Amino acid sequence: MQVFVRSVSMNLPIKVFKSIFFAPVFLLILCSGSPAQNIDSLLRGLSQVRDSARASRLLAIADAYITLCSNESGKNDHSREKDSLLALATLHLNEADSLARKLDYRRDIGLALYQRGLLEWTYSAKNAPLFFENSLNAIPYLKKYAEPWYTATCFYDLSTRFHFVGQLDKAILYADSAIGLYRTINDSISTARAMIWQGHYYFDMGDYKNAYVVGTRALDASQKTRDTSLLVLANLQLANLYLQAGLPHTAIDYLHIIENLSPLTMPKNGEATIPYIMTWALWVGGDAYIKLNQPDSALYLAQFIPEDTADGDSERFYGHLYTAQHQEERALPIFVRGFERKKEIGHEIGTSGNAIELGQVYLKRKDFSHALYYAQYGFDIAEKIHARLEMRDAANVLNDIYVATGDYRKAYHFGQLYKALNDSIASDEDRRKLSVTLIQNELDYQKQQRLLLSKDNEIKQQQLSTEKILTNVSIAGIIIAAFLAIVFFRNFRQKKKANLLLESQKQEIQTTLAELKSTQSQLIQSEKMASLGELTAGVAHEIQNPLNFVNNFSDINKDLLTEMKDELAKGNATAASVLADNIVENEEKINHH
Repeated sequence: MQVFVRSVSMNLPIKVFKSIFFAPVFLLILCSGSPAQNIDSLLRGLSQVRDSARASRLLAIADAYITLCSNESGKNDHSREKDSLLALATLHLNEADSLARKLDYRRDIGLALYQRGLLEWTYSAKNAPLFFENSLNAIPYLKKYAEPWYTATCFYDLSTRFHFVGQLDKAILYADSAIGLYRTINDSISTARAMIWQGHYYFDMGDYKNAYVVGTRALDASQKTRDTSLLVLANLQLANLYLQAGLPHTAIDYLHIIENLSPLTMPKNGEATIPYIMTWALWVGGDAYIKLNQPDSALYLAQFIPEDTADGDSERFYGHLYTAQHQEERALPIFVRGFERKKEIGHEIGTSGNAIELGQVYLKRKDFSHALYYAQYGFDIAEKIHARLEMRDAANVLNDIYVATGDYRKAYHFGQLYKALNDSIASDEDRRKLSVTLIQNELDYQKQQRLLLSKDNEIKQQQLSTEKILTNVSIAGIIIAAFLAIVFFRNFRQKKKANLLLESQKQEIQTTLAELKSTQSQLIQSEKMASLGELTAGVAHEIQNPLNFVNNFSDINKDLLTEMKDELAKGNATAASVLADNIVENEEKINHH
């Protein structure tokens, strides 16, 4: 599985890709941690499930083992760890398949068949016939018993594997079926991805016209998804197309777009830290700089690309770079290593391309026997898989070899073949059409941009006018609010001051009233006392006069009685009688007063 992903340059981690395909069945895997943790979790619950649920769980366990195996296989495709993991995956897959067939659970029968194909591919890409057999057998089950998404994804994976083994006609056919099904279920991301790869298949076939048409549609579909990885891949396909069409400047323009989408980071411990799809983009950009005779720019890009990779793709780029720097001795072993790795994993197109590159290097070294061997090897593979681009390049190298060795009959044959293939693939007229299309697109884009800019300016003017009105209204509102606030505050202060004054006056009035009441009480009391005094004085005066008369006549009577007593003692009765009369008169006066 990992070999496949690298070979077709997918920008999807193995775990994510397979988890997406088996999303409903393997939801636990998608939501859990590492594959090893997923396996432990799935195994713990295995004894508690039965029948169809057990079959689905077994498929999930097998998938987790394949994922774990794929993570390990990048280091060594023939390690013990890989063999043991694949053995465990096979064990659980066999049980799942057996149980699904026993229960006649046809949905999982289809999924088991498809996963068996993935398992065979993970063992080795050379097991491609077994992958195709199982996947094609799975399609009737998936069509009838599974959701359309499963069938679409099976079609898509068949297209990528057919491309890998060089059966480009079938790759295009199955990609078209996948696109149609993805559209019916409104899966825009999968639709865009399948379109991108279909454009690449047309490119490998040498059909630049359809490669451009499908590629531009795929770019438009990718832009609507706003998925960064898809945008990178779509721009990359067009960059590669323009590079091979002899327009390296345009390829560089696309490289700049890609770099803005996904920033570059330096490798660590000899391994790339950028997504694989970005590494591919840098190869294309580096080759464009080399064709523009700017090897220093290509060398700058090379610092982000590890020289040694498991699939041999980086080797081809570094071979180009060292050749451009006139370091053929350094380029030769790298080309050989890339060729051997492509051949080992069964990547037909890659093997053909690398063999042709080796033929060119040996031709420059005037090692005609090795040059002829590799160029013919590349041509034979390209002819078998109908890869016209590689056939054209190989025919060109073979023509030069036979001219150099004096075999003019064969040189003429391959020279004519090269001319015919080149005319059918990327003639000057096609290049001009591609360039004119690009210019037209650019003009249309600029026109749209101007219209958008004009509309945008109009909208901005309306916005500014609205904002100005709103600003003026806001300012007026603020001023009115401030004025009202000042008025209200002033009234509040005056009211408060008046209230305080009234309160003070009230207190003073209340104090004065209290004092008046107190004074009034005192005055009333004083008047009462004065009246009483006057009354008392008057009474006393009225009493005093009679008392004075009484006291005076009493004193006189006392004296008269004393004299009368003396007169009686003397025996003077007359005198005593007169005194007694006087006393009687006085008593009458006393009584009167």
